[in-house]
Amino acid sequence: MERDAWRGAVSGLVSTLLRKFARSDSRAVSVAALVLVNLLPVAAVAWRGWRWQDVLIVYWLENLALSIWGVLKIRTARGPRRVTRYTQGDASRTVSTGPTTPFGPGFPSSFRIRTPGGSNPRQQVASAGSFFFQQAFTTVFTGFFLWMTGGFFAGTPKLTILTGAGVLAGLLLGQGVAYVFDWFWREERYLLGPADVYEYGMARTGVLLGGVALGLILTFAPLSVGLRPVMDQRWSVVVLVVAKTALEIRSLFTLRARRRNWAEEEQRRVRAAESGTAPVRVFKHSFVLGDARFPGSFENLDHSTGLGGLGESFLLVRTGIERGTITVSAAAFVSRPGLDTPEERERLQEWEDVAEFSLAVPDGELRVRAHGGGVDLPRLSASGPGCYRVRVHARGRDVRHRDLPESEETYSVITWPEEPSPPLVIKATSRCGMDEVLRRRPAG
Repeated sequence: MERDAWRGAVSGLVSTLLRKFARSDSRAVSVAALVLVNLLPVAAVAWRGWRWQDVLIVYWLENLALSIWGVLKIRTARGPRRVTRYTQGDASRTVSTGPTTPFGPGFPSSFRIRTPGGSNPRQQVASAGSFFFQQAFTTVFTGFFLWMTGGFFAGTPKLTILTGAGVLAGLLLGQGVAYVFDWFWREERYLLGPADVYEYGMARTGVLLGGVALGLILTFAPLSVGLRPVMDQRWSVVVLVVAKTALEIRSLFTLRARRRNWAEEEQRRVRAAESGTAPVRVFKHSFVLGDARFPGSFENLDHSTGLGGLGESFLLVRTGIERGTITVSAAAFVSRPGLDTPEERERLQEWEDVAEFSLAVPDGELRVRAHGGGVDLPRLSASGPGCYRVRVHARGRDVRHRDLPESEETYSVITWPEEPSPPLVIKATSRCGMDEVLRRRPAG
């Protein structure tokens, strides 16, 4: 008996883990994996002596496990919030409807449900509660019909009670692993909104109800008029598996499309939310990178990097020339640009000095600011007020002319939102930077 439970648990876990192949980058491998996994019940019916009720029970258990984790997914989904004919984007609005099936609306419902899609925690809890109620109702409803048709405690089923309990435990464990790995680690929760999880769960329930209904029709309809069944009950399993496979393939392609679109959008955003290049007028060996309001006094600044003096909400960038015009490029990013890629390592070779700083930007107006006039460069606080990390690149500072109309001195400034951290020297090779550090070092 214990062997039955362990066998069921291993079967449920292996079935869930096999579906990981459906996450392959190859579309052909993904589809083949889903088709193969879903054909296993058909093979069990054809060659292992399973009854059609046994297959429905396994699917019923799988649906139960997915529903339990689905409640948590609705609560933690952070993807796009769609407006559909079933979900109007506001959990406070109630509609009278039935569950979704792959072929359209399900049976009409006599009760009113809350629709998922609200943006605040209370609405998400309401959405998860509505999903739990509907799934619990349909699970009990389907289980009752399986019991009526002899799916439970009747005949000589291949699935014992302990085996079924083991299958459920294995499915719950496997789905839990997928919940942590895919939903959080691979960040799928940012691809799917509450409405997506809600509708997929109800579509799976619709497929299960359709399989049970077809089995009932093939079993009892001919008998009710004194005829032999015109079709084998195993056809209900075939129809169920085909509908279930089609639903999962459609869901997979939706997820892949969302991931591709999300990656393209992130590339566009990370590439640079805003960027530009412009001449900047220098006065007294400096120009400023700061918020709209910053202290007029430049005393007691941190000059430890050699690239400039750091204040709380501004950076006084140290230049080689005392007066004149330099070239500055600026770009605002939404996440940290890496330093460990071959392209970035090659780019660093072009610069003599590179350092990072943290700035508080309470007004959300971080810009390059020149003495005596504005600069035609974009705002560098792409995410509004907050704390930003600034990476400054410099070259040509060792040309020590006091006054040049135009200098070859060049700077690149990039920013992104990040929690504050100490200044970081990435590269320091110029004589100007070394002299700045030595000049600012306290005596003694």
